[in-house]
Amino acid sequence: MSPIEVLFEQMKEGREVSVELLDGTVLTGSILGLDEHINLVLGDGETETLVYAKSLVSVTAS
Repeated sequence: MSPIEVLFEQMKEGREVSVELLDGTVLTGSILGLDEHINLVLGDGETETLVYAKSLVSVTAS
């Protein structure tokens, strides 16, 4: 399954994902939003983080 397919599937199911960024940072949270450029908003219940598609290395289901 491609990273994009993982994102859409997990967003539909309301499950958490872990995303790895180019700088090695790993963020985990629920996908609160996803746009046509595959930029996404992750939320962990307290904070929301905008993740730009160009910075994504990998996406895994939690």
